[in-house]
Amino acid sequence: MVACLKLAKHKKYIIRMQAFVAMVTGVAVVLNLICTGPMYTLLSLASGTGTLTDESIDNAEKLAEEIAGEGIVLLKNENQMLALANEKKLNVFGCASTAPCYGETGSGALNDNYHFVDLLEGLSNAGFETNTELSDFYKEYRDMESAGI
Repeated sequence: MVACLKLAKHKKYIIRMQAFVAMVTGVAVVLNLICTGPMYTLLSLASGTGTLTDESIDNAEKLAEEIAGEGIVLLKNENQMLALANEKKLNVFGCASTAPCYGETGSGALNDNYHFVDLLEGLSNAGFETNTELSDFYKEYRDMESAGI
């Protein structure tokens, strides 16, 4: 609209009118997406006024289990690929073993509505015994870090 300042008056009018129509159309499309499209669902859920159907929740849980199952294939130790032999006692190293960081907001681990299994609980569920002395060390360290000691 500004670039046409040196053009003839009738050309300025046409260019500015087209630009105005394009802006109005863009605003209408965005408002349509917010009011009726995918943004409506996102905004209604974020504001607390929306609800998820049981079917959507079931589909999301099945997909999450499928993704987790495909991503944890090595922990099954098929064909003895991991050097675990028949040992059921493990040392789990690292602060993230006691306080994992799952991601930003929206992650299932940050939502109190759903139970999540952390690394130590998952190993316990699989029949492994973890070194609680080592885990307690990392928990104490984490608590000291958060307290600023």
